[in-house]
Amino acid sequence: MVYAAQYYVYKKRQTQIDDFLKKQGINVASKSNKDYSQMSLEEIMETKELLEDLIAEKEITTCSSEVCCETVEVE
Repeated sequence: MVYAAQYYVYKKRQTQIDDFLKKQGINVASKSNKDYSQMSLEEIMETKELLEDLIAEKEITTCSSEVCCETVEVE
């Protein structure tokens, strides 16, 4: 329960906490504020692979009929 409260406080003040950590020299990756045009090619490829994996997982878990599953396998 303590962790949930800490997480809630962090999310509520995430910008302030992240700014404080950055001033202390700790680089906190912010997933919601990525500027893709400033990313390296390697970072973009890692993000692409992650997204492709997530899409595949979602397609598998949302597939409720054999027809749907066969379509996913063919693609």
